[in-house]
Amino acid sequence: MRSKKNENGNISITVLVFMIFICFFLIIILDFSCIFVKREKTENVAEMLSLAISQELLSFKHNDINIEDILSDEYKNIKNYEIDINISYDEVSVTAKAPLNLLFVDKLMKKNSISSTATSRIIYPWSEDFGFCKKYRFSF
Repeated sequence: MRSKKNENGNISITVLVFMIFICFFLIIILDFSCIFVKREKTENVAEMLSLAISQELLSFKHNDINIEDILSDEYKNIKNYEIDINISYDEVSVTAKAPLNLLFVDKLMKKNSISSTATSRIIYPWSEDFGFCKKYRFSF
C-alpha cells in the first residue's frame, strides 16, 4: 500500500510541472500571435499612408502634406503609431512603428516595438514609362 501513496504523490508533482510547462507554452504562443497581429497592423498603416501620400502628390492637391487632412476618419486609429515619412520626387517611403505589450517574450527580447516600411513609386503622366510625351532633340 505504501507504494501506491508514493505513486499518487509523484503523479501530482508530475501533473503540476506539466501544467506549468503548458501555461508557459500558451503564454509564449499568445505573445507571438500578438506580435504577428501588430506586425500586420503596422504594415497596413505604412502601406495606407504611402499610397495616400503618393495620390496627394500625384494630384498636386497640397504642397504641404498633412496626415490629418488626408486620413480624416482613419487618423484616430493611427495615433499610437510613430510615423516617419520620406518623400522624394518619384518615391514615398513610410515607416510605421508601434509599441509591443507582451506578457513573457518581452522579458527575453531587448526590443519592445515593431516597425514596418512601405514604399510607393510615383509615375507621373509625363514620365517616360508611359510614352505620352514626345521627345525632341534640338541641335544648336
